[in-house]
Amino acid sequence: MRCERIPDMFNLPNLEKLSFKGCESLIAVHDSIDFMTKLKILYVKGCNKLMSFLPLNLPILKSLELSYCSNLEKFPEILEKMENIRVLQLKELPIKELLSVAFQNLIRFEDLSLSCEMVDLPSNIVTMSELLYIAVTNCKE
Repeated sequence: MRCERIPDMFNLPNLEKLSFKGCESLIAVHDSIDFMTKLKILYVKGCNKLMSFLPLNLPILKSLELSYCSNLEKFPEILEKMENIRVLQLKELPIKELLSVAFQNLIRFEDLSLSCEMVDLPSNIVTMSELLYIAVTNCKE
């Protein structure tokens, strides 16, 4: 069965982990994800048809992975401070720049993994005092 759209998940407010791994046909995520106030882990990996991701307002999210989505060209807008996020993985995405605006609301992450294709890191990354680990992969030069 092919899944192009994630259905309305409004009736799952207690869900703590949500994974879209290998959903190659996925083109849209329902905005009800924003009402999942207990969501701690969000994995979006290998969703090759996904071109954009809705703005995020998940205050207790601890881990966000957006990786191997070959058409996801823009980092999602972060609407509010996300003080609990610790892990951010952005591997093999066509995103060329991570905007300072996006990172200003991700204030306490410790672990950042990304690919060399994202050549322009936001300048405010140096002010993130809790950042302990940065992994950059697939550097050709």
